[in-house]
Amino acid sequence: MSLFLLVLSASAVWKERILVFPSAGDPVHLAPLRWARLEGRIQSEPRFDGSKTRFLLETSKMLSPWPTELSGVVAASLPGKQELEKGDGILGEGRLTLPREALNFGETSSREKLAHGGIFCNLALSRIERVSKRKSFSSFLRRRILNSLSLGLPPEKGRLFASIVFGASSCPPSPEERERYTAIGLAHILAASGLQVSLLIGAIAFPFKGRKGKYSGCLVALLGLAAIAGYLFLAGESASILRAGLMGVGTLLGIAFGRPLLAYLSFFAVLLVMLIWNPFFLYDIGFQLSFLATWAILHTMPKIKIRLPLPDLLGVPLATILAVSLWVMPLQLHLFGTASPYSILANLASSLLVDTLTILGFLMAPLITVFPLLHLLFAPLSGALLWTLDRIVFLLLSLPGSKFQVYFPLSLLLLSYGAIALFFLFPKDRSWLMGLIFLLGLNQVFLLHPPEITFLSVGQGDSIACRTEHGHWVLVDAGPYSPDWDAGQKTVVPFLRRMGCRKIDLLILTHPHRDHQGGALALLKNFEVSSVWESGLFSDDPQSKEILGNLLEKGIPFRRPGRGERLEMDKMLFEVLSPDRPPRGTRSDSNSSSLVLRVEANGWSVLLTGDAEKELEDFLLDKPLLLKSDILKVAHHGSRFGSCPAFLEAVGAKAGIVSVGKNSFRQPDQGTLGRLRSGMRVFRTDEGAVRMVLGKRLRVENTRGEGYLW
Repeated sequence: MSLFLLVLSASAVWKERILVFPSAGDPVHLAPLRWARLEGRIQSEPRFDGSKTRFLLETSKMLSPWPTELSGVVAASLPGKQELEKGDGILGEGRLTLPREALNFGETSSREKLAHGGIFCNLALSRIERVSKRKSFSSFLRRRILNSLSLGLPPEKGRLFASIVFGASSCPPSPEERERYTAIGLAHILAASGLQVSLLIGAIAFPFKGRKGKYSGCLVALLGLAAIAGYLFLAGESASILRAGLMGVGTLLGIAFGRPLLAYLSFFAVLLVMLIWNPFFLYDIGFQLSFLATWAILHTMPKIKIRLPLPDLLGVPLATILAVSLWVMPLQLHLFGTASPYSILANLASSLLVDTLTILGFLMAPLITVFPLLHLLFAPLSGALLWTLDRIVFLLLSLPGSKFQVYFPLSLLLLSYGAIALFFLFPKDRSWLMGLIFLLGLNQVFLLHPPEITFLSVGQGDSIACRTEHGHWVLVDAGPYSPDWDAGQKTVVPFLRRMGCRKIDLLILTHPHRDHQGGALALLKNFEVSSVWESGLFSDDPQSKEILGNLLEKGIPFRRPGRGERLEMDKMLFEVLSPDRPPRGTRSDSNSSSLVLRVEANGWSVLLTGDAEKELEDFLLDKPLLLKSDILKVAHHGSRFGSCPAFLEAVGAKAGIVSVGKNSFRQPDQGTLGRLRSGMRVFRTDEGAVRMVLGKRLRVENTRGEGYLW
């Protein structure tokens, strides 16, 4: 364990010494650029994710809007499924953009993640022209072998079969399949790793079982090395595959010399080699999960197996699943906030099927590549196995409580691994247990947060998440929706899951515009919603009709609350200030129908104004004392149609939050910003989400580390 921690610490230091910076000719120096015509060569195997074909493009020159030489790699995407190959030269037109930064709390930065691989720019292609086609036998062979498993199967099942054998990185399954298998705890079978390599080595070594002599061992090692090289060629270069391949090589060298290497030595040697080669693997989720699972099998599985009074046929698989779950589950809960109580059962029920499918795939791939008609023999068998695996997944997902969500912060993660380590270090001494219980109790005290309100960065729109002291949630608006961007699915749902939200106690849709209610469908799909407050207006927009139909179908009560109505939840008070009959004949009756709320907790208050404009502000000024608040959510993204001087004076806020993103409306208006800055501190969500903690003191902070305390 000490060596393990030493290696991780050394890699963290090494990472700081090899930070990658863009070259002088990198396209990032031109970004953002709305339109560009570039020439380059495809550097990676193109992969279709269900909507776009994605690949790395090594750029050589830009032809328009001005000619210039380039020498950098961009992450390119093109709508639809494209028949492209690694090594093809293309001429493409599209938009150069910077990767998305982490604008919300707990979010992963795409910019930082890509920069770890020396990529600093995205290229959204609209059209391409292939200028040269690389005649590569290896690419042709790889594609033919991967496609051989799909012959005779429905497209979705063919992709699922190929991803079980060669991993999702080379053959991605459909998003629906991936979601189902992940939800029930079987995501690992779609990632090529140690299972496939172990089965490959076992299949090669089996014919030589019982034969002695150095020549037999050398032959097994040579055949195994060739098989592992071929598998890495087909499966790709992800962290988990490289780790499995290197450990497989260590095992084969042990067989060749007749003195198998110590498993622990091989484990730490591979860890050290990979982190020296690329320290950024340390931040790769696949790498983290893969090494934890391997450590569990090496260290913990034998200890559990001894305690199970079962024959090896049942004891070994059960001990393996329990050991892996013990080490992987805490990290999974911390990263994703979800787990399934049936994951152990799912793994037990599917293990034999997955092993059979993997071995069948190893057999089918070369045979069908050479003799395609053999798929008529193999396809019914693989189809039946896949159907059985699917039935198991569907059955377990249909059981009550098949998936649960939990808030699992870093402190709990560290305590969990501390408990596991102490249990195995001191199996007979339980004196450490009292100290652990004390730390867990202390952790729970710190988990009792004061009320929080977070203004999410969702682009051009609003979404405000309110969490009470005891973990109840009220969500005001759900972010924008467009065919290219669903803020509800991409931002709001992941944020709520990271924060441990299991149920939305109240969803408030201030008015029927897509930039406020657009993400509601994603919320209704992913969370139980107890009730809905809405403005009383549902537009003819198809999405509004779909939201209304969803509410009726699920039996979720919805209504427009009356002026003066109050809802208290864990000493967090929500008061409605907007009129029962909104102004009509205004510049925008929808905006004037916005629900206006005042939220109060621990003596601090926040005014949420939706898209209120001058007419609604004038109405609210008839009771100016109700408007007095410490924080103002600036109306209508800071447009010129609201935030009049009299209204701002009546509110008297210490800080204002402008919820805004990239837009063509010139919002926020410069005149409005000037009025705001003359009397308060101004935060903008396009610079990062803003969180307010309403404790004994009021703390306002954003993701950039800027904050104020009152």
